[in-house]
Amino acid sequence: MRFLLGLLLGVLAGAMLALFYANLSRAQGAYARGVMVGMQHHYDALRRQLADPQCPPTASRIPLSRLRSLSTEVVPAFIEAREPGPDFEQRHRALLAAIDAALAAPPADCVGLNAVVQDLRDRCEACHLAFR
Repeated sequence: MRFLLGLLLGVLAGAMLALFYANLSRAQGAYARGVMVGMQHHYDALRRQLADPQCPPTASRIPLSRLRSLSTEVVPAFIEAREPGPDFEQRHRALLAAIDAALAAPPADCVGLNAVVQDLRDRCEACHLAFR
């Protein structure tokens, strides 16, 4: 009986420690995941504008500026989670340059907006493939 009680307490303590470690690991990358979710939201807002047959240039300015603002948080978020390396920062600068170019000359029609959306998608996918 004493052996069974000791075994049960050991299993319970192990389960509690495993749960603690799982929560700690999940919380460690929360900032980075939050930044990515926010960027995905504003990217999706740009994509949804493609459903509008006119794609007015003024409509893309808000999601692009918010995407640009959140993009400045990418490097700090991932440096906090892990050390991404110089290639990561180079890709990040290229993403910022693409967003800045789209903000400087907003797409005038759906073809231009589609090109911007595809460029951003390709840049994000390439980074995700390289660093996930």
